[in-house]
Amino acid sequence: MTVQATAFDIDAYARALKHWDVDALADMYTADTEFVTIDAEHPPSAPRTVEGIETLKRMFAHCASIGVRSTVHHTTSGPERAAAAITCQFPDGRATTFNELFEIRDGRIARQTEVTISERRVA
Repeated sequence: MTVQATAFDIDAYARALKHWDVDALADMYTADTEFVTIDAEHPPSAPRTVEGIETLKRMFAHCASIGVRSTVHHTTSGPERAAAAITCQFPDGRATTFNELFEIRDGRIARQTEVTISERRVA
C-alpha cells in the first residue's frame, strides 16, 4: 500500500507572508509546530526554539503592525520538505534575510528552521 503525502503550497505561503495574512499563515502550521532560529545571538549549538502556533501568530501580527515588507524567493516544495529565502525590509531601512527549511506533516509546517542574517541598526 502506498501512502500519498499531502503537498505543501509554498506559493500560498509566499502570498500570505507578503500580505501578513495572520490567519492564512496560522493555518499552514501544525498546532504543535516548532520554530527554530539560528542567528548572531543564537548559534547552532544553542538555537532559539519556540513551540506552538500562538507565538508565531503574535510574531506575524507584530510584523504586520510595524509595516515590515516581506519578499519570498528561491522556493522549492515537496511532500515532506520545503525551503525558501525570505527578505524582510523594516521601516527603518534595515533588511534581514532568512533561509527557511520547513518540515511538512499532513501538508502543514511541523518544524521551521531559519538561519538569519541582519543588517546592523544605524544609530
